[in-house]
Amino acid sequence: MPAVLQLQQDHGSDAQNLAKVFNRTYPGCTGHYAVFTLKGRAPSPVLTGKTIYPEAFSESANCPSADKAHSVFVTVSQKVKTFGATTIAGIGDGAVLATSHSKTANSYVIFWQDGAVLASLQLSGPAGDTHISVAETKLLARRQVARA
Repeated sequence: MPAVLQLQQDHGSDAQNLAKVFNRTYPGCTGHYAVFTLKGRAPSPVLTGKTIYPEAFSESANCPSADKAHSVFVTVSQKVKTFGATTIAGIGDGAVLATSHSKTANSYVIFWQDGAVLASLQLSGPAGDTHISVAETKLLARRQVARA
């Protein structure tokens, strides 16, 4: 994570519960999940609450084959496109971007397939934070693909 975001990995029970949900999202694939929060605090709702904090959620899943990963990617992509997600180029073998906004917060999620790997990265935080952007989310996703 870029130092400017001031995010630290959180290993608390809330983060572990989020990981359990993620593992059900990609059936037949082995998931890995990381939560990064402001100074390591517990994760909070990304679009609501009295105070909105910057957060990043990074997940990846190793599938038994690229065909299995592609099948899951197509299914999930079709679901997220029903609420406005768009296809983006330059990240993995295929990627979609979903954005969410409230009066006080912005959230950007990129979901992609790269061979037998499925992954996503969500960056969210206060509406006025210029580091919470589509460009920053794409940068973080590309870094995650390069590390894989």
